[in-house]
Order: sequence, then C-alpha cells, then structure tokens
Amino acid sequence: MQSLAAPSLILFALSLTFASFDWLMSLEAAWFSTIFGVIIFAGSAVSILALTILIGMSLRNRGLVGDAINTEHFHDLSRLMFGFICFWTYVQFSQWMLIWYAGIPEEATWFHKRWEGGWMAVSYLLIAGHFLAPFFLLISRVQKRNLRWLQVMCVWVIVMHVVDIYWFIMPQAGPFQLQLADIGALLFVGGVFFAYVFWQLGRVPLLPVGDPRLQRLAPLRVSMALSVLMAFSVLLAFSVLLAFGAGCGQVDSARAPSPDDEHDIVERSQLAALESGTMPIEQAMAEYTTKTRADFPAISPEPSEDESALSGWSYKGAVAIAPGEVTMPPECTGAGDPMACWGQKLSNSRGCMACHSVDGEKQQPCPNWKGVFGADRLLVSGETVTADEAYLAHSITNSWDQVVQGYAKTMPPYNFPEQEVDALVAYLKTLGEGG
Repeated sequence: MQSLAAPSLILFALSLTFASFDWLMSLEAAWFSTIFGVIIFAGSAVSILALTILIGMSLRNRGLVGDAINTEHFHDLSRLMFGFICFWTYVQFSQWMLIWYAGIPEEATWFHKRWEGGWMAVSYLLIAGHFLAPFFLLISRVQKRNLRWLQVMCVWVIVMHVVDIYWFIMPQAGPFQLQLADIGALLFVGGVFFAYVFWQLGRVPLLPVGDPRLQRLAPLRVSMALSVLMAFSVLLAFSVLLAFGAGCGQVDSARAPSPDDEHDIVERSQLAALESGTMPIEQAMAEYTTKTRADFPAISPEPSEDESALSGWSYKGAVAIAPGEVTMPPECTGAGDPMACWGQKLSNSRGCMACHSVDGEKQQPCPNWKGVFGADRLLVSGETVTADEAYLAHSITNSWDQVVQGYAKTMPPYNFPEQEVDALVAYLKTLGEGG
C-alpha cells in the first residue's frame, strides 16, 4: 500500500479535477475556469486532513490505537491543514482576481450570481470562515497542539467546506433559500460515507501491525457499538429524505428567480452608469435598487474633451464608442456589397464575434447569427417577433428590450452611430434568411 500511495494521490487529483468539471463547472454551460479543478482539490485536501484529525482523535480517546498516535502526529496534520487553507485561499483569489481584471461578461456573470439574491452573505461567510478565522486561530504552534481547540477548528473547517460546495452549486438555481431537502441529502450521503468508513475500520487492524518500524500490537478493532451508531445515522438521514422528498420536485420552482432578479450585478452597474456617465462602479452598484431600463434616458455618444484627449474613446454610455467622423473603410468601397463588407469588419472590431457565431453550429453565450434575418424569434416575454431590419437594428442598440429565450442579458446596450448599425444589419442579411 505504501508504494501505491504516491501514484494514488496523482490519480485522485486528476479524477477529482475532471469530476469537478463534469459535476460542478458544467452547471454554468457558458463559463469555464482552468483553475477550477485546483480549487476543488485544495478544498477537498483541507476537509480530508480535518476529518483525518477528528477520526484519529476519536480512536485515540477510546483507546483503540494505544500510544501509536500522539500530539506530534496531530501537530503535523494540523500544519498540513493550515498550509492547504492558505493554498485554497490563494487559488480562490487568483480565479476571482483574473476574472475581475478581465471584466468579460460571460466570465464575470458566474461571480455576479454569487453576489446577489442573498448569496452575498454566504460569500462573506466563506471569506471569514474558510480563511480568516482558521488562519488566525491556527497560526500559533500552541493552538495547533491544543487538541481540544484543534478538534473544534476541524469541525468548523469541515462545515465551511460544505458551505463552499453549496456555494458552488446552488446559486445556479436562483436566490439563496436553504431547503430541508438540502440538509436531508447531506445527512444521507454523509451517513452512507461514514457508515462505510467505520465498517471498514471494524474489519481490519487500525495499525500496520506488520510494519517493522512499529511495535507489533494485537489487531485493534472498532467497537460494534460505533458501527451500529453510524448505521442508525444512515437510517435517520434516509427518513429525513423521505419526509421531505415531496419538496425536492419543487426546489427548482421555489428557487426560480423573480422578474426583479433578472438583471445581474454588472447590468445594474451599467444601467446606473448610463444615468451619470462618470459614476464610479462602487457607487453605481450601491445606488441601483429597483430601476429598470426605462428609467434611464438615452445618452449621447459624444465624448467629453478629457476623454477624447486621454484615449480617443467616449465612455459616456453603456459601451465605449469611437468619436469622430464615421467613414467606411476604403477596402469596402469597391466591394460588391459595401455596407455588408463594412458590417463584417465592424463585427470583429466591435467585439461582436467574442459572443456571437456565424457558423450555425457553435454554441455561444449569445444567439447565432447564421440565418437570423427573417427568422421568428421567441422572446423571454413569450412574444414571437420576426427578425426584420428594424428588429435587428433595435437589438444592436437596445439589446435588453427583446431578449431571446434561452439566453441571458449578456450584451450591454451599444451607442453605435446609425451608419454602423445599418452596416451591421446589412451584414446580417448576407448570412442567410431564416424560415
């Protein structure tokens, strides 16, 4: 077994990484993170070490391992746990910092869901409970060697790990709303796990009695009473699931966000910024309450003198728009369809292709453009409209007014000049007509 320990750790890390992709990251189809598997591994390592300490203390207190486990072992395990707590914080912050710095809507939306609908309190709890509290309460050597205190902290760390996994999963279902079915599921899965663990502990020696580095001891086994207790916990958890199982089918509807929750935090800050033009993001987020898009007047895309001098772009609107005279690129003037040629170039220079696709197959966070002209579009309001020239132009400049079902409000409104809107519509028309 000792020879298999190191390769098994590598296998565990790989399998856990791909399991986190399939079971957790896939809940947000348009979102991905290359460090996601590392975050899940770090959190799992923290909880595994905490659980190992708790089980070791339990066996030691019952005299089932003699003097083979002592304070030095728990001190070493607590130092490992402390290190992985810091590592978990490092990778979590790294993911958040990179997404925040890039500011890409389809990436930032994942964190926005965890910052509204009651999830902000859970996010703060993780910061305080999964890092700050264990860090300062376990940083001292004295605290790590105080077994009673260490036992309390291990229980706390495991609870925070459960909250962490809950925070990964449940925001996809809507606002925070703790259900009894959630508790029942945790009790059932945890009961099955611990029943199996203690059943295995009762079947084999708890110490490697054949190891020449340890004094030979008689096989020490877990008492039958402990196994019966764990089996009872499984039955109790299963009873909870049966009692509240009827509510499981209603979880989705109970968690479904109301119309007031449709705007995510980035949309709210953008709407508030539309009203002022220069409002800081923190102030915009704080002042936005119950306003809708109709509350905000249209804003001219003309830049201020300071803005033009600094960067040549105007930010007095939802999206930066280049100031100055709007002219068609010279290479499009001699094209067969100059406006469509210009629109194709705009679709790349304006960043449209970062979200949309024109191949008719590729799945993107935004609707596919192939065959969109003339197609019937089913909106989130339940209304069906035909994608004619007027609809396409309105969707470019006022994207939040007529959102197609199956898509989120990812694209902010654009203050494009009218000539550029006409060029984009002309390009969309060349991508085929829908039926």
